Amino acid sequence: MAVTIQDIADELNISVSTVSRSLRNDRVINPQTRARIQAAAMDMGYQGRIRRKQQRLPQKHLKIVAVFATENLQELSKDSNNLHYMEGLEAEADAMNAKVVYEALSFEVRQHLSKKTLPSSIRTGKPNAIICIGHFPAGNVQILSQYAPIVSLTWDYDPTPCDMVRADESRAFTQVVDELVALGHRRIRWVGEFDKDNATRPYRISGFIAGCLKHNIPINDSCTRSYHALYHDSQLPYMIDHQHGITQPEILKSWITEQGITALVCQSDRVAHNVLLNLKRLGIDVPTQVSVTGFDDQLTPDGLERLTTFDCLFMEQARTAMRVAQQRVERPTAFPQRILHLARLIRGNTTAPPRELT
Repeated sequence: MAVTIQDIADELNISVSTVSRSLRNDRVINPQTRARIQAAAMDMGYQGRIRRKQQRLPQKHLKIVAVFATENLQELSKDSNNLHYMEGLEAEADAMNAKVVYEALSFEVRQHLSKKTLPSSIRTGKPNAIICIGHFPAGNVQILSQYAPIVSLTWDYDPTPCDMVRADESRAFTQVVDELVALGHRRIRWVGEFDKDNATRPYRISGFIAGCLKHNIPINDSCTRSYHALYHDSQLPYMIDHQHGITQPEILKSWITEQGITALVCQSDRVAHNVLLNLKRLGIDVPTQVSVTGFDDQLTPDGLERLTTFDCLFMEQARTAMRVAQQRVERPTAFPQRILHLARLIRGNTTAPPRELT
């Protein structure tokens, strides 16, 4: 049975009129509410008003296509970061008199992208700009750039010229080392994910190294490839959630009980939550025996402590990306911009002075 506006209203426990107005992109509805309703509509498979509204778009409006590197649009509502991105895109669209069309490119499509497999909103829709959200192969972005100027959130795609907006990850990881040193930590270790992530997240590990050098902390014991021994037997290409990751927890234990590591700086909250889960199973108390930090302010899984982490302000990044897209339309030959947003440190319950200082 086809999903109706009433179904969406019942699911979110809000009025039918609010859902209807949100799906018509009525600016009277709060952008956060509108983004939540549109994400729910995608998740539930609603095919009504959203599609018809896009077809009736007045030509005078800016048309921005937001392309997510995800399996389908239904997945957007399951990721809080994507919801924040959508909220920012919608909020700025209000101010710009713009329309945002959402598209998803699955892993399979990204691996074999061609002009024939592009969404019609890009291939024949004549967008004014395309905002890429998530990590795409460089060849994908080169193809997309043939249809409209590209604004990328987070990733750089040299040699394809495009504007980029991202959090200042390097500065954030230097700052977290500052924070740990101020607490008295000197034995600090980096915990990443898999080898490929050093290539895709270079700013994070470079910021960590800069912080260690700043405070004369030996980096040969902090960010060598030895941390990948944690995942030695893993068959996963990447960490899908905090439940799956470390396969050699005894190595994690040896860092703390034998090598005297007092703080673990994790590449992301997903990695940090997996570390916390394994430390809990090992009977190692956080933060009494070891401090743990993350990055990107994900929801805390049940049973785990609230992380010390960074809020990347995804909504503000998306708003900036919309403004950059508008500037690119107005000045198509301007030099590509690289805009860094400061991330906000959130002090949680997983950091404290090392035990010998308490």
